[in-house]
Amino acid sequence: IRLVDPLGASLFWELYRAQQAIIRQRTELREQVEAERARLSRIFNSLPDEILVLSADLVVQDANTALLRTNRLKIEDVRGKQCYDIEQRSRGGCRIDYEGCPALEALRKGCVASRVVKFMDESGKLRFAAVLAAPMVNAEGEVTGIVESTRDITKRIELEEDLEFAESQLRQITALAPVAISVKNVQGQYLDLNQAAADRYRLPKESMLG
Repeated sequence: IRLVDPLGASLFWELYRAQQAIIRQRTELREQVEAERARLSRIFNSLPDEILVLSADLVVQDANTALLRTNRLKIEDVRGKQCYDIEQRSRGGCRIDYEGCPALEALRKGCVASRVVKFMDESGKLRFAAVLAAPMVNAEGEVTGIVESTRDITKRIELEEDLEFAESQLRQITALAPVAISVKNVQGQYLDLNQAAADRYRLPKESMLG
């Protein structure tokens, strides 16, 4: 006695194959999503800057390895807390009530905001940090959160100040030198010259520049 006719068996077999194909596609898609998530996580945690991912109400959703390692924290110590309750060594304490908060500005304007923070560290040394906040926007154009990065730029600021001081001294020495000193570009135009050089050509200094 046939329980299933050939047409029914063929239909059952096609349905089975279709179901298996759907399962394979879903499995492959899930594996692709998980692989992409793992790749993005490796990138996120390899960034040298300290990164916080915040919700629209400034609650920490995630933090990268650099932030956790620098501040000797675990993800459980920061996730779910307000960003201003987390003290980062590279930027000092944070106050939500002062003007110029990059995260608040990014939330309000929907664009990237940044500022340089100046603070005293535990040893009393003056330090500087560059803080940048970028909005996360959904398909409807609504700001749903913030990605905030912090970078210690103390050495760069100190280097710039040293260079500015050295340039200032060089300008003073050049201006007071008794010999003619001038700087030209590749076209032979004067970019700078001291008074001795202007006196040598008996021309006003301003008329020789450019």
